[in-house]
Amino acid sequence: MMTSEQRQRLINRLKGRNLPLDLFVEIEDHMSEQIDYKMHFGNKNFDSAFDQTFAEWSSELEMKSVFWAGEKRTKIHRQTINQTQKNLFLRSLKYFVIPFAVSIALLFVNKTWAEYFILLLNCSALLAGIAITFFDFKTIKSTYNFYNQKRISYLQKGVGMMTTSIFGILAFLLTIYENWFERLYVGFSEMLSFNISFEGFFAFLMLFGYFLLAINGFLYYLEYRKTIKVLQQKTNLRL
Repeated sequence: MMTSEQRQRLINRLKGRNLPLDLFVEIEDHMSEQIDYKMHFGNKNFDSAFDQTFAEWSSELEMKSVFWAGEKRTKIHRQTINQTQKNLFLRSLKYFVIPFAVSIALLFVNKTWAEYFILLLNCSALLAGIAITFFDFKTIKSTYNFYNQKRISYLQKGVGMMTTSIFGILAFLLTIYENWFERLYVGFSEMLSFNISFEGFFAFLMLFGYFLLAINGFLYYLEYRKTIKVLQQKTNLRL
């Protein structure tokens, strides 16, 4: 087993890699196990095991500037974010496709039914987002930079999509939903005649885009909640 001083040396080395806490803890655990294994089964002293382990992780821990984030991130950090975005977006589409298909079917069958069904979808997403924000504000607050500067997880930013969807849905509800739906319906009718209008397309994005964004943000929230519970067990994390 590594001593507390040896483990601190590992922690100090990893601190320079600009990792969020969840990745930091996970990588620290993996590297500690590898160092312990090399020491006990590879007959290596700590310094040799330490250097060899970091050499094996050199590719994953290589730093590179991320322009849109305004900072340097490790390869494993970038890959984890990209893979998570892909996986959660595909999961979001699975939850989105059925209500979307029903909406399109209703646009063919009955305009009024379609209007109220799409309104129901967006109101449900809005109320769910408001309820989560109200009853779990401490968690939601930890994702806002102006409230919390802790780099807890690579999932933090993704939760913001749920908040964005709340404001987006509120915006078109407060600016008369009927008008937005009418633009959507006219645009849909024109699309059937192979005539795509910007107004109809924009209304389409407003009425369905924020609903999809809400689903994606909600999935990020669920994953973020799991991460927080794990970190609270492993560290002294306080929100």
